[in-house]
Amino acid sequence: MLFKYNPENTKQLHDEALQCLRNLKIYAHSHCCIGTEINGVLNVIINQDKSGNLCEPQAHKSLFYIECSISSKRVFDNLPISNMMKAVIRKKIARTFFNYASTVPTVDVALYTLIDNSKLNMLIDEHLMPTHNIENIGNIILCKPLSVANGSYSLDMDFDEEEALKSFGGLQNATFTKITKTSPITRKSAPNKLNYSQLLQHDQKEVSVENISIRSAVGAENVSPSQQSILSATKDISSLQRVSTSIDISFFTNLANSLDNFEKNTIGKF
Repeated sequence: MLFKYNPENTKQLHDEALQCLRNLKIYAHSHCCIGTEINGVLNVIINQDKSGNLCEPQAHKSLFYIECSISSKRVFDNLPISNMMKAVIRKKIARTFFNYASTVPTVDVALYTLIDNSKLNMLIDEHLMPTHNIENIGNIILCKPLSVANGSYSLDMDFDEEEALKSFGGLQNATFTKITKTSPITRKSAPNKLNYSQLLQHDQKEVSVENISIRSAVGAENVSPSQQSILSATKDISSLQRVSTSIDISFFTNLANSLDNFEKNTIGKF
């Protein structure tokens, strides 16, 4: 694994951020089992689709892939996390956002965590949304940057999951099996990702309407009034979600352009 904009210090940046994440308030919003220990050997499944468990947890340790969101305040207060993210953000001007409390964005990361069978019952929202010390659940061995500001900016890094788990996660003796075309055996327990506004107001109760589908073989006239109300509400919520995402992206894009123009004008004066 190499962070493109600071490749020579990738391991140092990663390890410092990992140490910081062990005792940080984070929102672990989804997880899946990707490896189990059998006869003393950890067997890891490599698959891009992590929408659910790739294998069933066994009697001993299991390896979990946990996606987490970190609030902008926590990012700004913890320099190792900011440094790691700046090493992978493609747009140069966007890296400067991490230098100011008023502009630092939220970030999402994936934590590869070894969890003992006795702690599997802690993989619930009560312990994960949020968690102030994820080490109480398991041992984090690898951190992978996922997104910045709810995906507003592209990230650049050379990431090979197997090699990263061996080189950075200490799993040199594990057995790896690559699977390219298969569906996970179970679904995640908490699939929804927190966006920027949700992290700022996490204490507010959320209403989520997903996968509502009204089908009629003969036409819309057979749809009941209650079904029509649900369908209308679903469309309204989807519209609001699109507007929220548009606002997030527009805010950071306009801010980037303003900072860019400010730098050019300042340099020209001197």
